[in-house]
Amino acid sequence: MMSVPSRQVRTTFLVLWLVSIGVVVAGSLLPVPDGPPVPHIDKVEHLIGYAWLALLPWAAFTRPVAASYASLAMVLLGGGIEVAQHFVPGRFASLADMAANALGVACGWFAGRRQARDGWAALRRRLVRICTSADDMSRR
Repeated sequence: MMSVPSRQVRTTFLVLWLVSIGVVVAGSLLPVPDGPPVPHIDKVEHLIGYAWLALLPWAAFTRPVAASYASLAMVLLGGGIEVAQHFVPGRFASLADMAANALGVACGWFAGRRQARDGWAALRRRLVRICTSADDMSRR
């Protein structure tokens, strides 16, 4: 049985997911001055970034099917970005980047699915604590 976070928490994660998509798209399509300082570190960045993009829908959507589709759609986003990079000066499409994106999506999908299955109670408690602390600090 999938545990569902509150509406406010889901909305927060939905906004965070959409902003994250925007950051990834913008960062992927802007020209880059030089290559990465460490060879192939960009593959790790791809994996982590796309794991994040695939994880967030599990907190944003109430239905597991919707979360799955949204997560897996990140593979299409990554592929589309790689194709678009072909037309951006200073960028190029890379099958290795696409593979890192897909692996990241798989990691995020499995982590999100597990969290949704096992429950969101701990995450919800942490968020409430953070929001309560921020509210208390703003009143001082």
